Amino acid sequence: MRYSIPLLLLLLPGLLLTACSGQSAVPATPTKVRPVETQAVFASYVGKWQMHDATLTIHADRTALEWWNAGPCAQQLTDNAPMCNGNAKITFTVNADGSIKGTFQSVWYTQWSGKPAPAGFQSDPESPRAGDTFKLQHRKAHLLYTMWLGRLSTLNSYNGYWCDSSTSPADRPLCGA
Repeated sequence: MRYSIPLLLLLLPGLLLTACSGQSAVPATPTKVRPVETQAVFASYVGKWQMHDATLTIHADRTALEWWNAGPCAQQLTDNAPMCNGNAKITFTVNADGSIKGTFQSVWYTQWSGKPAPAGFQSDPESPRAGDTFKLQHRKAHLLYTMWLGRLSTLNSYNGYWCDSSTSPADRPLCGA
């Protein structure tokens, strides 16, 4: 017993120093988060989605084509003024929360007839441009919601729902369809 007290006094400062320094004797291991199964997640977005004045076709290779009504091609509306479409190529990445992020790669305008937009056509300043981004996420089965990011975040106050051909009749009005 006589040797245990001096030994304890010798070890006590080291024990206290370790305890007060926040160091633990057992290193903490970070919690491993299971990676999202990106292929399976993305597959749930693949297909043709529609809202009141737009169609979004998402392909399995993480690309998409979007078409939307860009309004009259002319500044002054007349009875015979052609209507214009906005068209875009989009690429996607899968987010850790199961949503997908879309990035516009290119945007161009055509008339509804398929001809190029007339010379001098000016698109709405809030129309997408190359580099603009948005997030899509499932709200329900067969119902997507858009959240605009960056420059176009002001569009989040408008309807952002997309329906596919299997969207329930009760949810179809959300898409303006």
